[in-house]
Amino acid sequence: MKKILLFICLAFSMASFNSCGGSDTKVDDANLKKAQELEKQAQEKLDEANRLKEEQLAAEEEMIQREKTVERAKLERQFPDYTEVVIVTQRTYFHSNPSDESTTKKFLVNGDRTVILKTRNGYGYAEFYNPAADKVTAGWLDLHDLEAIDAPGC
Repeated sequence: MKKILLFICLAFSMASFNSCGGSDTKVDDANLKKAQELEKQAQEKLDEANRLKEEQLAAEEEMIQREKTVERAKLERQFPDYTEVVIVTQRTYFHSNPSDESTTKKFLVNGDRTVILKTRNGYGYAEFYNPAADKVTAGWLDLHDLEAIDAPGC
């Protein structure tokens, strides 16, 4: 990238230097055309480098998404439907749907127990009954924050 910019600057300097002297206009025109051609080639190389960088970033993003999908699938296998779980993080928030963007203000704390009714996208749907408040809270919990106590069929 620095070489390309240096190359462009050098080409313009040559064109400017030659146009300052009493040189023949044909020589000036030839130098200007050379400078323009060099600038065009440098821009093409820069465009190609940018395109390759964008392709690389897209490929890396795709690989990250693939890895996340595989991780979620493996995690979901650890929590079949109706698995009793315990919260193993200090706090885990309920989500209105199984995605990172849907966090609510409701949460469970370390040691709380509930049952995962179904899983999707790395989240488990649970209904938690709080006897002190006589209230049921339902929503999706991040499976990373849970540990299975007893999986059905085990």
